[in-house]
Amino acid sequence: MERVPNVIHFCYGFRPDAPFGLLEYLAVRSARDLNAPDAVYLHCGHEPSGPWWERAKPMVNVVRTEPPTEAFGRPLCHHAHQTDFMRLEILIRYGGIYLDVDTLCLRPFGDLRRHECVMARQGNRGLCNAVILAMPMSRFLFEWRECFRWFRSRGRDANWDEHAVRIPGQLAKESGLRDHIHVLPERAFFYPLWTQMGALFESGDRGLFDGSYCVHLWSTLTRDRWLRRVTPEYVAASDSNFAFFARRHLEGQA
Repeated sequence: MERVPNVIHFCYGFRPDAPFGLLEYLAVRSARDLNAPDAVYLHCGHEPSGPWWERAKPMVNVVRTEPPTEAFGRPLCHHAHQTDFMRLEILIRYGGIYLDVDTLCLRPFGDLRRHECVMARQGNRGLCNAVILAMPMSRFLFEWRECFRWFRSRGRDANWDEHAVRIPGQLAKESGLRDHIHVLPERAFFYPLWTQMGALFESGDRGLFDGSYCVHLWSTLTRDRWLRRVTPEYVAASDSNFAFFARRHLEGQA
């Protein structure tokens, strides 16, 4: 029985200058191509623009929305924390597959949709919220959302990802919630980590990704060193794992 609806949600464009380039296009296109979803939704405050957005736009349903500025009276000042809360609200209400726009799907999520909620580990730190599968009204997501009642606004310190990674990791260990969350190993969604990106951009060993449903590109941390090299020409010519996986979603593109 499939509990998770076959719909995909992205949150993007909560800053007027948010670019929508090739990487964002590949996130949308790979999710659409591999999962054949009933719908793809882009929840945005500002609709993107540019040539790659024009190619992606026919594939998505644009949902204009303002990001939440508070959670249970606790201020959410940074757009990252706003979307941390927003993705929970969306999935609790509608269910589906949430993906960050710096992901690239490698294989369908279909066999995971029988679970109430699915997340994967991020090293030893917790469960990362960049990829979440959930049925509507997921109990695990309800309990996670409740934790925002004591949200502590943070700068980019060691606890920046408290509500995005550490808290879901802690909740998954609680006896009353263990049966409501299916936890996958890191390799399923989050290999390589930002410190291991050579496996994606310098290696051609496809076997490294045999257990991967998608990859997360950690764009905030990897853009300068790795992601700036990604162009259509690079995807067409390189033998790297990234180019190999991306190429199928650009074939036939002008």
